[in-house]
Parts: sequence; C-alpha cells; structure tokens
Amino acid sequence: GGIKDDLGHTIIERGDGTFVMAGATNSYGMRDHLLRRKRNIWLIGLESDGDTLWTRALGDTLMDREAFALAETPTGDLLVVGERGLGRATDALAIRTTSTGDTLWEHVYDTGDQDRLVHVRADPGGFRASGRTFGSSAQQVLFLRRDNLGQ
Repeated sequence: GGIKDDLGHTIIERGDGTFVMAGATNSYGMRDHLLRRKRNIWLIGLESDGDTLWTRALGDTLMDREAFALAETPTGDLLVVGERGLGRATDALAIRTTSTGDTLWEHVYDTGDQDRLVHVRADPGGFRASGRTFGSSAQQVLFLRRDNLGQ
C-alpha cells in the first residue's frame, strides 16, 4: 500500500498461473490542482510467490471509483466491475483492460440512486454482471448482460 487508503476486494488466478488483485486506492493516481486524489480502482498483477508484476490506478480527478469483482476474458483481457460516483450517489461501472491493466473501454450504467456491480463472469460473447441498485422504493437486484464492447 501507500500513504492513504488501499483496499483489495477481489483476486483471480489467471490462465498463466499469475494473479490479479482489484480494489481501490487513494494513495496512487492522478491529483487535482490542490494535490488531492479521488479514490481510484487499483489493479495489481502478482507472481504466484506474491512479487508484483505491474500496478495500475484507474480513475480521474472528478469521481471516486472502486472495483468489487474481476474476471479474465477468453482473450486474456480483464473485466473490472464496481462503482463510480461522489458520496452516496453512485453508478455501476464496468471497465475492460488489457492483460496488464491498460484501459480499453469504460462504461457507466445508471439505473437508480446507488448502483454497484459486485460479481462478473466473462464469456466469449461478452459478460454478465450482478449487484444492486437503490430505486425509489428499496434496494433491488441489478443484472447486466453486455457484449464485448460493454454495450
């Protein structure tokens, strides 16, 4: 970790025997003009003995981001899901990265006041993700099925 909050929410073993951890950090990533950092998604590639292969902080200076689940696609890319927002107002978030965490695309799914994806499963045609959303009456199940471009 670093000098601020660093969280690991999920870890997967990859087909080549390495691991990838996903979570959140505000120790690393971009800073705004006042040198503040929002919470960023934190990805770490690890050898089987725990040595670090690579790290990535995915985010910007405008919104907090946090990863709760991770999957490897059939082509070796990574699917990262979680949430993006400010305070209690969040939107579900899905990001596809290369095998070393470089962003290919990012999509936000806004269905209620507080949306969060906490599970993801990759398949050859895309992915399925589940989580929760708070609507006008109560907490509801959120389920998405998307293609390889997140559409």
